[in-house]
Amino acid sequence: ATGRFSSSQPNLQNQPNNKHYPIKSAFVPRKGYKFIVVDWSTIEIRIMAHESGDKKLVELLNAGRDIHQETTDSINKQFNLTLTRGDGKTINFAVLYLMGADSLAYTLNKELKKRLKEGTITMDEYKQLIVTKRIAQNIIDGYFNTYTGFRQFIQDETAESRNTGWVWTMGGRRRPVYELRKRETFGIGQRRTVNTIIQGGAGDLMKLGIIKLGRLY
Repeated sequence: ATGRFSSSQPNLQNQPNNKHYPIKSAFVPRKGYKFIVVDWSTIEIRIMAHESGDKKLVELLNAGRDIHQETTDSINKQFNLTLTRGDGKTINFAVLYLMGADSLAYTLNKELKKRLKEGTITMDEYKQLIVTKRIAQNIIDGYFNTYTGFRQFIQDETAESRNTGWVWTMGGRRRPVYELRKRETFGIGQRRTVNTIIQGGAGDLMKLGIIKLGRLY
């Protein structure tokens, strides 16, 4: 719906590549050719910075700073927490798509359980680090306190899409969001609006990038 590439049965975008399932080794280029791997780092966050014009985020990205660490440090400072860079990465993408406090707490605690199982933290540390709904809401509030332009962007785009009934990507594709006009589906419509702008914009840029690569090679 957002215009991003996807595949299934089989999923050629996420093939396992480990000693148990070395599936990627089955893909071999024909003679005289090579496969290349191209990764557009944090493209969704960059799209959000461009669309929202958030001064803090634009400044950090232009300076080549580690955006996940910057988010972590900002929230830790605001609420005296001990979040890791990995937590910051989770938070960046969770709040980007308007994840609520319950879902964010669940996601962060799931990662904590994984660290406990791997033995990188003790049970006592796990109990101290567990994220409650209140802490998760503080994290979300801290994110918006850090990137204030994103909050305004959400309000402005939601109002525009509610008025027109549509949301547009940067490439000009549009998607209906009539859910914004009903109270019981407003939250769904708001998430769809933001998701379409960010993921749809990423999809637009990816396709343009592929076209340009094809012309170069």
